[in-house]
Amino acid sequence: MDFAAQQALMEPLGKPPPFSRNEGEARLVVRSIGTAGAGMVRTLKHILPYPESQVAALLYQAPSELVVGLPRPVAEAMSRMLRDTGLESDVLDARESFDPGLGDHEVALVVHQVEHMGSIIQELVSVLGLDVTTARKMACASPAILLGRISSATVEALRKRFAPWGAELDASKPREALFDLFIVEGAAATRAAVQRALRDAGVPLTEDKEHSSKALVAMGLDAPRAHAIWERLQRTGTSLRLINRDFQRFEVVLEQARPSSALTDFLHRGAGIPPAVVPKLLERRPIVTHHNIPHAALGPCLEEFARLDCQVTARLLSFQTFSLELTEVRDMAATLLTLRVVADLDDARARSLLQALPARIEGPFTPLHARWLQYELKRIGTTARLVLR
Repeated sequence: MDFAAQQALMEPLGKPPPFSRNEGEARLVVRSIGTAGAGMVRTLKHILPYPESQVAALLYQAPSELVVGLPRPVAEAMSRMLRDTGLESDVLDARESFDPGLGDHEVALVVHQVEHMGSIIQELVSVLGLDVTTARKMACASPAILLGRISSATVEALRKRFAPWGAELDASKPREALFDLFIVEGAAATRAAVQRALRDAGVPLTEDKEHSSKALVAMGLDAPRAHAIWERLQRTGTSLRLINRDFQRFEVVLEQARPSSALTDFLHRGAGIPPAVVPKLLERRPIVTHHNIPHAALGPCLEEFARLDCQVTARLLSFQTFSLELTEVRDMAATLLTLRVVADLDDARARSLLQALPARIEGPFTPLHARWLQYELKRIGTTARLVLR
């Protein structure tokens, strides 16, 4: 089961009760993680008598009561200390109302500007307490699921933290979401077992038009049915992907089009393409017009293209992988360093690849990872072309 599927089906994690001191009537409350990092879990572990997992639940499922029964001066001092670390905290009296947060959300990162990947990875290191290598792999995954079992307050805090780097968050409540199950084609006997399992569950099975040579698809499963089917199918040994629709992103490829002012206006409004550029793009069909479009926006987009008498293809980014072909290297040392750091190649492998040009760096790289690597190489004068696998 891949990481996306594991996260998608997680049950909300319950929070421990607040620690009671019985010395007063004040309550220390955390409203949001704010700008604090994962290090706060270890810090609060010295204050609260809970294991790290439960302390993390209190923070990432805020609002949460941390300590009750404190003298107000003590609670105020503790609150100031927490605010100094970046947490948003408050002090309430015993009779004040309080609505606790729920751990019913999960989030996936969507990066639009690869030039900020370094800052995005550092933010992941801070907020999740990861090492740089793990943070890089997480950011480049497709979809790039960061956290599950978090509250809506944490979702908003994370959105604010990644927004300066041109990144956004897709948020979902997995228990209420719909899932698409992709079954990568294997042996005929395995494929038949998958088909029987889906038929027994009353799930219609369709061929994936974009990946018809390698995948079957069960569409629009609710969480309980997705979980039940997954439990049965994972025993077949076939390769499966279960992807939450809230985390699906697509690119739309314009295959055929009839030029018109309406089409020019739609491409300008919907894809940000300058009107003067549209005629040149139409001459280069097929051409990607919409990048990173969410599932919820895909249907209206395709309907508008159909209304304009255009033929388009929607490609799910989670299934796209790339290699890179290097055609020119100006700075060998900088190129080797980039391949080690961004492409995760060891020095010997990188040097071997660059002995003769063109040199092909075989993936699979996800779309984001490939674009980031291409950007970093271009920045040092190395020319690389993306090759769809």
